Amino acid sequence: MGSTPNSSNPLAADSAKEILNKGRELGFKLAAFTGGEPTLALDNLITLIKHAKSLGYITRVVSNGWWAREEDGASLMLTKLKTAGLDEINMSFDDFHLDLPKGRWKAEQRNLINVAKASSSLGMKFGIGIIKKKKSVVNKEFVVNYLSEELGISKDDVLNKFAFIEDVAARTGRGRQTIADKDIEEREFPITGCVDIGSVYGIHPTGRITACCGHAMFDSDAFDVSNWKVDQDPLKRATEITGKNLVYWWLWALGPQKILRKLGVDVKTSHICDACELLTTRYRNEMLGYFRDHKSDILVNDVLLNPRARETVIMARNKGLL
Repeated sequence: MGSTPNSSNPLAADSAKEILNKGRELGFKLAAFTGGEPTLALDNLITLIKHAKSLGYITRVVSNGWWAREEDGASLMLTKLKTAGLDEINMSFDDFHLDLPKGRWKAEQRNLINVAKASSSLGMKFGIGIIKKKKSVVNKEFVVNYLSEELGISKDDVLNKFAFIEDVAARTGRGRQTIADKDIEEREFPITGCVDIGSVYGIHPTGRITACCGHAMFDSDAFDVSNWKVDQDPLKRATEITGKNLVYWWLWALGPQKILRKLGVDVKTSHICDACELLTTRYRNEMLGYFRDHKSDILVNDVLLNPRARETVIMARNKGLL
């Protein structure tokens, strides 16, 4: 939505409506509104939620919950958003997002409880994002226990009532300054590559349309596939360019960590987006050189014969699409 406490460059409503219209024509089902903080451009946000819902989208807002310091504030905001057509509210709550040194800990805790209460009373889905770090204090267990105590319900009821989205921090943006090598846990690389590239698109107030919604897009232009301020039929153009780009298929099938290994790069990465940002910025020339020299092998062995590709073909056949 392009709105933060220090600046506001909201996505133009008319342009966003056109993109939402085209998205439905192309088969997209979810419209997620993020920020900065999307509720700081509330009138625009409500307009776009209403339009997205009228088209049949599932609608989601990702917020820091600043408006939920009091129960009445939480109820008022979520009532406005639900009336507009919002299906799901997501909020981050973890060591990484909470501003503990400035004494906001207890206030942030109340925001979580107030959003949980208001969303439950309104019948809205509430997703809680939790970034995991080594020796995290605020982890999933902590949050489940806290909600159970404050809401007076069992832990099983908490798990059934709310959605928990766990992830690790990416060393991009603010994470670059706050995550040291020693804090990175060694993990097995995802076998299926990047699940978002080519299926989730970022629409930005600046005009950018990116073939990805991850953190890497903020530091790299490698995912820019169209510009809604310049191009005709920009979302269709974005999907066509993405579908024809073998590098994107490579990332989809193999993932950036395994591609870095192919380049002989031995570097610690905290997250798939962290690896993707490195691959498409610091090691971009090396990646493109390897790609040019091994294009046929990449197409056949890394993409077409990849287990994920085979699973996709089987699924498409089962659904009668092939």
